[in-house]
Amino acid sequence: MGGFKRRHGLIGSGPLGLTLLVGAACLTPLGQGIASEDEMTGFSFPEARCGESFVLTKEIVRAATRADVYGYDGEPWPELPAFLTGTLPTGATSGGAVLFVKREGRWTGIAGEESHGFEGVFTAPDKGRVVLFTSWAVEGPGQDYTLMRTEDGFANVSCSSLDFPDEIEQPANSMLLVDFNIDKRDEGALIGRTDFAWEGPAHWYRYVTKDGGKTWSAPEVLTEEPAELSGIFSAADESGFCDLKSELMNSLR
Repeated sequence: MGGFKRRHGLIGSGPLGLTLLVGAACLTPLGQGIASEDEMTGFSFPEARCGESFVLTKEIVRAATRADVYGYDGEPWPELPAFLTGTLPTGATSGGAVLFVKREGRWTGIAGEESHGFEGVFTAPDKGRVVLFTSWAVEGPGQDYTLMRTEDGFANVSCSSLDFPDEIEQPANSMLLVDFNIDKRDEGALIGRTDFAWEGPAHWYRYVTKDGGKTWSAPEVLTEEPAELSGIFSAADESGFCDLKSELMNSLR
């Protein structure tokens, strides 16, 4: 099953029967407390480029995982390690998208784009593959997606940009990520929708990839909502992932 579950509030399992949605809020672990206002602003975005690792600090982890996150608990496929997404507050210039990955028993940080937030996360755990979509999240929507991709369980992460259609003008309009998937031949698509602020019905767009998401076609305008995409990826939802959050915080004590 494809599809972007967070936007539509659906619960489902992927092509391997993996259910990624937990859907329960975490209780604050004893001794960890709620991130204070100082902790929410007393940090800087990691000095690392998108896809590069950085040293974790308790302040960054607490601030970035304050809300529900996307994640995978590492079971049952060892090809993909456990991971959590995080979004640092973007009230100043210090926020943005980050990842926390547990590799060989140790947690590490991977930087996304500064001032971005996560729009969708898709996994193929048995193949060690993840595609994460982020977009500008400060003072209005952005005009492109950043794709963070790994094909080897986060040993390497690449970042690339996918521009929105030219007719989408900032800041009144943006493109909603509706669906994404790639098949075993590395052929796939991304479906986006735009509800223009002052005119007519929604517009639908399809981008096509022939190389697993490394490169994409120009957007094709669709006349109606397309059928749900199929492939090897499952769409993750935002969830509590309470045990992983606690484990990550405890590792920094």
